[in-house]
Amino acid sequence: MSQKKTLVVVTSVLCIISLVAGCGANKAAIIGSSTPQQQDGVGTACSPLANPPEPAASYGFSVLTFCDDFDSIKTIDVNGTGDSGFKWYTNLPFGWGQTKPQAYSVSQSVLTVTSTGQTYNWGLTTRDPVTGNGESWRFGYFEARIAFDPEPPPQSTGWPSFWGISVSKIQHQDISQYAELDFFEAGNWPGVRHDGLFGTIHDWQNDMSINYWNNNNTQETYTDWSQWHVVGVLWAPGIVTWYLDGKPLMTQQYWSDKQPFPQAYTVGGISPTPPGTFSDLDVDALGQQIVVGSDPNWPMQIDWVRVWHN
Repeated sequence: MSQKKTLVVVTSVLCIISLVAGCGANKAAIIGSSTPQQQDGVGTACSPLANPPEPAASYGFSVLTFCDDFDSIKTIDVNGTGDSGFKWYTNLPFGWGQTKPQAYSVSQSVLTVTSTGQTYNWGLTTRDPVTGNGESWRFGYFEARIAFDPEPPPQSTGWPSFWGISVSKIQHQDISQYAELDFFEAGNWPGVRHDGLFGTIHDWQNDMSINYWNNNNTQETYTDWSQWHVVGVLWAPGIVTWYLDGKPLMTQQYWSDKQPFPQAYTVGGISPTPPGTFSDLDVDALGQQIVVGSDPNWPMQIDWVRVWHN
């Protein structure tokens, strides 16, 4: 039988600041609880005996190459050493420093994560941006079981996010052209529903002055994000499909010599979409490293993160 996990959402900025020390009962409210999904009677998300989800199995991604149940904070490089052996790293790219301890905590087998501030939802990552130690992937099925307060704070510089970014861009600081694969982002824009889901491929070019992104990236899913939900992305050569609780939401196809389908939105680029848009996602040999984070005043809870490969 799997262990029940209680999701605690911080209800004051003071409690967010003191996450590492722990919040008092009078400063937190239980907004949802559930039992983690089980597969074939196996009660842990990280069991090697678990069968892959159907989307992963459909493309032969049958090996659980990465998993964290957040049973311990020891999987996080709290001291920013950049050493191998950790699943999550706190060093930030581009000389931004390090994610501060108050931006993350592990309690009752749940990770609570925000960010240090103006870091574009960058809290923790699977590959250290300074030393290059850690893990990244080219293709696979990526999923996380998450929850958060669906109502954003009055002011925020970010939002709950589970996303990927080009390792080559991070390690070599090359911003001439690179890909970003957002598995999940919460809505925090005027006129955007907060119960929906954003899933986006970005094709950044010309020092980020050009941005192509899939025009089906917004889905009004009417989801109660205060409860646990599994967000997932299947990334195979030339195709990305986003999932919510095992159900497909939208798909983006792309080719090196043809226009993508559907065509992309663009800022600063050529329209209609040029051939080869988004194909840079598949070319980077080092692939994408996973990043999780949010606004300091808008914590996200993560029950587990898994990557299925072959």
